[in-house]
Amino acid sequence: MSGTPAKAIAVLAALQLTALIATASLAAQEADVTSLFPKAPDGHVTDVAGVLDPSSSTRIEDLAERLRAATGAEIAVVTLPTIGDRSEAEVALAIGRAWGVGAEAEVGDPRRNAGIVMLLVPRQEGREGSGYLRIEVGQGLEGIVTDANAGQVRDLIVSSLQGENYGPALLAGGEALVTLIARGRGVSDSALVNARPLPVSSPRGGSPMRGLGPVLLFLVFLLLSGA
Repeated sequence: MSGTPAKAIAVLAALQLTALIATASLAAQEADVTSLFPKAPDGHVTDVAGVLDPSSSTRIEDLAERLRAATGAEIAVVTLPTIGDRSEAEVALAIGRAWGVGAEAEVGDPRRNAGIVMLLVPRQEGREGSGYLRIEVGQGLEGIVTDANAGQVRDLIVSSLQGENYGPALLAGGEALVTLIARGRGVSDSALVNARPLPVSSPRGGSPMRGLGPVLLFLVFLLLSGA
């Protein structure tokens, strides 16, 4: 029994060492991710990759600032030349956390974490599959910008990327996000709510009468059987 306290101390020390190693590893990983992007900017557009035209950047900046003033929600549009071996989701999430996008509000305030990071990594020398696009939605906006909405915005951006015109493409996505948030928050500013409404489609992608075909056939069968 005399060895029991010593064994317990050894186990406890091993657990503490494991925890320290895990913490150090996590800190190193986070530091590695944050090295991919600059410190928090003053504005809403951070074009590190240098692919946005001034007109698109100014329009996005103006709309994002107008939205922030009206709702407290924030949109950060970021372009990076590379994200190394990290996933676009990981980097976009790290940007949102490091910059505090949409986080300046008390607990319980609907504006808390009401932020979106729209991250674009342009194609490398025009090679297919070498670019990335991510729309990271904060918890404060998940009920307004759903996964389906984010998918629509992504499709809109991709369809606008003809000729690698990144500025107009991100502007289209930014306008769509501004409209979704403004309408979801009940804003009356027409410049926001009408910036770029997304098309309303049937949940199944077709006519609402589409599912009535089998029902009508069954009714016809019953009538004929009764005859």
